[in-house]
Amino acid sequence: MDKDLRDWTKIVIETDAKKPITIAEVTADNFEIADGYRVRLTPKYND
Repeated sequence: MDKDLRDWTKIVIETDAKKPITIAEVTADNFEIADGYRVRLTPKYND
């Protein structure tokens, strides 16, 4: 099942530490990522 961001405004990806460090923030039309990390996008292919 396809999911989208209609029920959320933002996804925050962070470390699992006492004082978490934000690695990335993803919204429906943008993303920001911390230095030293990368984002790999996978397109949706037509069958």
